[in-house]
Amino acid sequence: MISEELKIHQVRNQAIDFLREEDIYLINIHIYVGVSQRQIKWEHLGLRPQVIDRLKKSNASPPCLKVFKTLQDCGTKLRTFRAQIQRRFMIHAEPMWFVKESSVKDFYAEYKSLQQTCEEYRTEILASYDTELYAFLLNIKDVLISAGVDKGLDNTIALYKSYFPTKEYIKERFGVMLEGPLVVPSLKKQSLLDSELASSEHKYEEATLIKELQNQYYGTINQKLNEALEAAKEEFYELISDSIVKIEDAIKNDKITNKRKDMLDNTIERLMTLVNFDTNLSDILGQFKSLALNTQSEDFNTASNKLKELKQSLHSELDSIITYDKEGHKSLAAWIMS
Repeated sequence: MISEELKIHQVRNQAIDFLREEDIYLINIHIYVGVSQRQIKWEHLGLRPQVIDRLKKSNASPPCLKVFKTLQDCGTKLRTFRAQIQRRFMIHAEPMWFVKESSVKDFYAEYKSLQQTCEEYRTEILASYDTELYAFLLNIKDVLISAGVDKGLDNTIALYKSYFPTKEYIKERFGVMLEGPLVVPSLKKQSLLDSELASSEHKYEEATLIKELQNQYYGTINQKLNEALEAAKEEFYELISDSIVKIEDAIKNDKITNKRKDMLDNTIERLMTLVNFDTNLSDILGQFKSLALNTQSEDFNTASNKLKELKQSLHSELDSIITYDKEGHKSLAAWIMS
């Protein structure tokens, strides 16, 4: 249950008007890969104790070797896939990720695709296992021999072999996991629940205790959601700033590359996700989309006029933009005032 104070605060916050009618979900996607690199201990490099002691006192770091390249490459690709999902559907305030109810179906379809990709990667990793293990041990051996190590070489190599992930570990641990979803009901649903509990006298004491706990919980979520919304607004203006630089360059040179056209498409997609959470930014997004379309179609005269219109509209947002510290926001503020 949401406290009256929290409800009033949420209703007044136009940026989260959707909470009145729409649930929001707390979801996190975890990716488990394993150790990416392994340090070679100073003691195994044949250095004298005095040298090792001096290195440790100077906080020098021992050399590191990659453990399992295919494993790490697949992990990196999974994280990239996750970032794409987050970019399309989510906003964030550490440690929470938020998805609107209206986006859950599409979000889950993408997550299932991520799971399938993970299964394919696991098969690829296991197929490369023997080759990767051989390469890792050969690398260790080459480093030790180059360092002049001879005594106990086989034992040292066997020790590092034990650090290499087993096939069983990869089968069990390499993967993706969904934390949640935890549902934050809409204000409308919460009001109905509060009314039902209030009318049930025999559950009054239980309801009071539950309400007290849930007020604390929703208070935390409300704080995090507002942090996420503020971060979304900050990201929105940063993307606008970065894109304006590229659009001005295209107008100046009377041409735009296909790479920058694609970049504008990706930017618009992310801006639409952010506006989905903060509809106050809709007008700016509409103007930017029109500007981007003219730029992509190489109608630079119209784009130049649209750019001036966007600058004029952003004047009303200047007080908000100058509160952010990143260089992109400073550049955007300077551009608006120029």
